[in-house]
Amino acid sequence: SARRLEYHYLKLHRSYADSPVETTLQALAERLSCTRRHVRSLLGQMEAQGWIQGHPAPDEGIARLCVVCAPPEHLLRQRVEG
Repeated sequence: SARRLEYHYLKLHRSYADSPVETTLQALAERLSCTRRHVRSLLGQMEAQGWIQGHPAPDEGIARLCVVCAPPEHLLRQRVEG
């Protein structure tokens, strides 16, 4: 659901705001309390929304992402205008 996606994005934003991060899918899965497979899905959805920019690393277990693309206020504005 859209709200669940927002919830996961806000968790990432609180953890990594204002700085690009290089982390593992496993670390993100632990932070978001879900599987690595689900993390991949979430990251894809967030990127499609324009909330993050992700860059897969040569090692499939590493994720490079920037979560500063959309401040939390942007999500609220999207929902209101929605």
